[in-house]
Amino acid sequence: MIAAGVLCGAFSAGTLWFLVGLVWAAIYNKNYTHRLLQSGFEFSDTPERTEDAKRALGIVG
Repeated sequence: MIAAGVLCGAFSAGTLWFLVGLVWAAIYNKNYTHRLLQSGFEFSDTPERTEDAKRALGIVG
């Protein structure tokens, strides 16, 4: 990932590095949230917001 960011940054004066960072952050956060849920953590919000979060993460149930 770092190599892709450095390559993109070299050709775009850093602009694409910023975009690569944003994409990486989104992927990492989704993966991290899935790992937390698999290890036993649960959502703590209203039922409507919990369902929205599960739907956004692709979790059935």
